[in-house]
Amino acid sequence: MKRFLLLLTLLMLVGCGKQTAEQHGEGISIEIGDIEGMNYLELMTYVNGGPFGGTIDFEKINNEEYYELGDIIWFNVQVIQSNNRQEIEVLYSDHRGGRNAIATNRVDISSANKWVNARLTSEFELDVLDFE
Repeated sequence: MKRFLLLLTLLMLVGCGKQTAEQHGEGISIEIGDIEGMNYLELMTYVNGGPFGGTIDFEKINNEEYYELGDIIWFNVQVIQSNNRQEIEVLYSDHRGGRNAIATNRVDISSANKWVNARLTSEFELDVLDFE
């Protein structure tokens, strides 16, 4: 019973749903485009370009089923208010553990300070839809 409640709580915190980051009021959401055979996503957030500027946050989500067109995945990560450049990219894979994951393009979200809604297109490109 404890495991069931823990699982239910985790599903409420992250994962597939229909609520965007805007609806949550924080975080980053990724809408899935017309992509087949993908069930692993990892969101990477960078400040000042990467290794020397640093990765500030990441979150992995494994889905039992493959993602479908229109699925929205909300990541409970902080969008920082800073004068530094902030970027995101998504690692995706058709293996639940993320084996052979491929990175999308990096997208600048420096103008955002609360939330970001983005879309993973059928060409596996990451596009920012809107932000605050």
